[in-house]
Amino acid sequence: MRYFVFEAGSRAGFSTEKFFQAYLQQTGAKDTLVMVDSDPLFPHLKSPQPNIMRVSEEEAMAMLNDGDTIFPADELTRQKNSHVRGFASANPFSAIDVKFYNKTYINSQLSFIKSNIAVPKTFSNTTLFIKPNVLSAGSKECHAVKDVCVEEYINIKDEYVVDCYEREGKIDLYPREVKLKNGYDKYIMILPQESEFCDSVRDFITASQQKVGRLFKGIFHLQLARDFNGNLFYIESSKRISGSSIVNIERGFNPFCFIVGLKAYDNVKHLEGVWYRFEDFLYDI
Repeated sequence: MRYFVFEAGSRAGFSTEKFFQAYLQQTGAKDTLVMVDSDPLFPHLKSPQPNIMRVSEEEAMAMLNDGDTIFPADELTRQKNSHVRGFASANPFSAIDVKFYNKTYINSQLSFIKSNIAVPKTFSNTTLFIKPNVLSAGSKECHAVKDVCVEEYINIKDEYVVDCYEREGKIDLYPREVKLKNGYDKYIMILPQESEFCDSVRDFITASQQKVGRLFKGIFHLQLARDFNGNLFYIESSKRISGSSIVNIERGFNPFCFIVGLKAYDNVKHLEGVWYRFEDFLYDI
């Protein structure tokens, strides 16, 4: 089998490459991973092994054939490129509905769900004009932002990422608490897979599936938050692996094994309840 990964220079792309190397080592499969990125330098980077190719978007378009699989490590390419989206639609793990990439629309659908996880009130505005909250600032630092989504303010105490893998109604969750730095998961605490928190997430996903269709099917992840009153909130969802999902390899999980229906690993490490740097998972901890 040949897998294509778009936006491969991202954190999710990096995690995909690590997952694939572990998958080959475990199974001895002869599959190929085609890493695709728009950065002109990317195709010239040295590949770690013969089964992994690094190509430009133009080269990838010419290579795609029936039988190839789009691995869900990106969303933007699948949204904007109808050719890639067509290939992705053949695979339930990477198929998307473009309408569910409008955050205001998603939240409006999810707001009807009865769940322990609340959905912030959201409204969209074609253009939002932003200026400093300082008297006599004149026009300094004023600017317009188009096609914005504005959410109800949440006084966030804790933030979470939950990697979700759904097959025929069965949902496996890999949750972690995170501390962000520059928009990325810098510090990570792995959480138990069976807990009241996970029960709430499963109930939310199950109750939401009628409203959001394929968004909560196959491979996806959720971002959640808890406020200082202990209330859980839905923040965002993405139909792809998360950027820091490589941490799950220490929990015995590999999405390539999931796609082909194989069990991943037996050498599960119990790392719950301790804070780690994301970088710690790039090495053998």
